[in-house]
Amino acid sequence: MNSILRILVLVTTFGAVVLSCNKVNKDTKVQVIATHDSEEIVRKSTMQDTLSIKLISNNDFDINQFINNANALLTTIKGKSIRLTFNIDSINVDANKYSPLRALLPSMAMIKKYYFDPGKGNRELRFWLVDATYSDKTTIEKAFKELNRLSGKVNGNNDFTPGLTYSNDYVIRTDDKIFWLNSLCPFEFKNHQKLSKLLLKSLNINNVKDSIHCKCGQPVCGLQYP
Repeated sequence: MNSILRILVLVTTFGAVVLSCNKVNKDTKVQVIATHDSEEIVRKSTMQDTLSIKLISNNDFDINQFINNANALLTTIKGKSIRLTFNIDSINVDANKYSPLRALLPSMAMIKKYYFDPGKGNRELRFWLVDATYSDKTTIEKAFKELNRLSGKVNGNNDFTPGLTYSNDYVIRTDDKIFWLNSLCPFEFKNHQKLSKLLLKSLNINNVKDSIHCKCGQPVCGLQYP
């Protein structure tokens, strides 16, 4: 009898996790289907099959705290209840196309990209976060130096794109990590700044060595905006 009860519990639990899955866009490769205190259970889809894997939570980033605070901010902005869903993926940079993400030196870092979606009717408030980890000081310094160049903060920007992405960007560097928060222009820069502060609160880091602030449409990043 005990064995039957255990089987029923397992089946019920698995069914609840599957029903909690978020919808994934066609291009999304990784989807969070449940979150626990110590780990995130994700589903990874490939062309051939679907594989369930576990990703240990990032000790430097409290995603549960960040989402709860971001939900409150977006709810205030929209004047209605907002509940974010998110997907995690690696970044793929096409060598034949311009992308500021190439500055992160993807081949020399461990990179995760979080896509946050406020749901249908609120898509102008979508945003993403890149979490890049580096194993040596030289590589992270090289990556951040290139981001500074592209942003126009130092030596001018020669890629003809205002700022890093033309939209709102907040990039910080620690000893071994780069965090890059991006939101669309309709998000409004003042709200992007609030979101940036929420990100800082959710990070377990001792110090920020450098940062880049980009306002949508501004040709040069790094200025202090009101």
